[in-house]
Amino acid sequence: MIEERGTSLEETYRLYGDLAARYDLHTPPGLYRPNHEFILEELRRFGPGARILDLGCGTGALLEHLRAGGLEVRGIDVSPEMIAVAERRLGPGIVRVQRFQDVEEREEYDGIVSLSFPFNYCTGISEARKALVAFHRALRPCGLLLLQVAHAANAPDRLFEEWEPGPAGERDIQFLCRFLGEPGSEPVVRAQYVYSCRSLNELLYEEHVLNVADVHLIAGLLRETGFSDIRIYGNSRREPLLNALAPYVLGIRKSG
Repeated sequence: MIEERGTSLEETYRLYGDLAARYDLHTPPGLYRPNHEFILEELRRFGPGARILDLGCGTGALLEHLRAGGLEVRGIDVSPEMIAVAERRLGPGIVRVQRFQDVEEREEYDGIVSLSFPFNYCTGISEARKALVAFHRALRPCGLLLLQVAHAANAPDRLFEEWEPGPAGERDIQFLCRFLGEPGSEPVVRAQYVYSCRSLNELLYEEHVLNVADVHLIAGLLRETGFSDIRIYGNSRREPLLNALAPYVLGIRKSG
């Protein structure tokens, strides 16, 4: 059955909610190792013990990698189920349930990072701007903001299929996804996901609405909110944007 899901910030999609314990099955941490390494490389400028916040930390796979690299890590996520999985992975006191829009710390972190599309769950440009103000305030001078975001103009409108090992062995987990871009003044990507696990007899379809889906627009908001030295990369190899659906945008909080 296909469920209609709203975009209220008070709810989480099932892939991030009651199926959070399955998340690492269809998106295993090893799948993102190049992304994790790229983020760690960018953060090494701050030296061992640098304090890092992961926005939308999910099951904690990125935090685990950064901590193994010598960084002091914290994570937030709106999903209690995701946080429960992350706590089992990382131990107590590392992650907490919180919307990234509600970050309140002041000059607390050397780096604030977000992998995949958490930032695109802002409801629109106004909320995105307010969130960036909060991130700027939470960074120490010369701190780094690194966001991976959706870019509607490059949404490929084709079906991607992945098979992963599951409880029954190889090719037990199937994950289908398609991204439909709607560029414009309020750019959107409609991310359609199908998850299935044959051994667990599970099947799920969801459509996630990714807002503010324009990396150039987000880069402009970074400038408006006080960030400098802004860079856009198409992928973890630091290549140009070109046709990338999920580019990175980076900015530095000015020292003054």
